[in-house]
Amino acid sequence: MGTVLGRTSLIDSGNLPTELTWIEFEFLQPVPLQPNTQYFLRLRSQPDSTVVYSATQPRIHWGYIHTAYVPPGYGGGIAYRFIDYQGSGWYQELHQYDFSFRLIGSPCGPPTQTDSRHVHFNYNANAQDALTLHLIFPDYPADNYDIDFQANLNPDRTEFFWEGTVLVGPTGQKTEQKLKIHTHSLSSSAAQFCIHRDRRFNDKALRIDLDNENLINYSAGGEVTQGTSAYVSEPELQ
Repeated sequence: MGTVLGRTSLIDSGNLPTELTWIEFEFLQPVPLQPNTQYFLRLRSQPDSTVVYSATQPRIHWGYIHTAYVPPGYGGGIAYRFIDYQGSGWYQELHQYDFSFRLIGSPCGPPTQTDSRHVHFNYNANAQDALTLHLIFPDYPADNYDIDFQANLNPDRTEFFWEGTVLVGPTGQKTEQKLKIHTHSLSSSAAQFCIHRDRRFNDKALRIDLDNENLINYSAGGEVTQGTSAYVSEPELQ
């Protein structure tokens, strides 16, 4: 399908959840895209299906939406599957499947230091014993939202994950603010937090606190500033 422009990091199938949910594939380097150009997103497993006995590897079940008629079929692009039999391969177009992929990146090219939709930062203290993650909306304090930190930890308390929607704004004009907050690492001495705040779905100023520690702050336009907590490192924009 042409020149490979970028690759994501590998994901161990043993770490994938069994339920259908969004899985992130982060590109190792930014991939600049040009307007009026067709691109292909290719997903493959290792080993390839052509490798003898590869069917004994753990299976991955891709979630999809099926429509019974064509049209409407797959309206967001063209989906293919690659079929390889004894060294002779071809692509088969799939008319009735939407594989539910979404791309998150800068609309003007590769992410820049002004794009705060995906932010990492380190919290150099014990987060495992934290009680509450506070979503504070300075302009609309009545819509502040508390997340039970302990309820969103995995059983061995090495990962935090929360994704949700909060209604924020003046009475009768509230809009959905969609956020995902999780950790890449979590121990009794430090944590690396990752926050997804897509600016298509978030237009309200936001402050995020962990118990009494201010972690990170966003302006309504998406500019991000480091929290005032002495335990927080400067945010790294992705």
